[in-house]
Amino acid sequence: EMEARTSPNRPLQEHLKPGRGALIKHGKYWYPVRVIQHVENGWQVKVWRECRFEEPGMVPGSFITVPFDCIIDSLWGKHAERRAIQLGIWTHACEIPDPEDILVDPSSTPYTQEIHIALSPERE
Repeated sequence: EMEARTSPNRPLQEHLKPGRGALIKHGKYWYPVRVIQHVENGWQVKVWRECRFEEPGMVPGSFITVPFDCIIDSLWGKHAERRAIQLGIWTHACEIPDPEDILVDPSSTPYTQEIHIALSPERE
């Protein structure tokens, strides 16, 4: 029963659920999205905010409706299918600096002339 429920070999309409990650085709490349809901003519998805699209017409972080033939699941465990598509370019979540990373790295905040002027009376 568990196998039947979670099998990636079921039709896409049956195993693609809201909240899951998927890939959508834009131009000749595939980009990551989060599935929001099933709509009459496709899926409503949210495009990953760090996608860099080769072709115009798609806004990172936007909500769009994608037709059934332009969306696939993440192809987990489907090596041949995964190698048959071309992925676009995006920044992975683990590569995006968070506020702690910025605070830990003093070089991320340059020493400006305003700071120099404000601190110079203390130096004398």
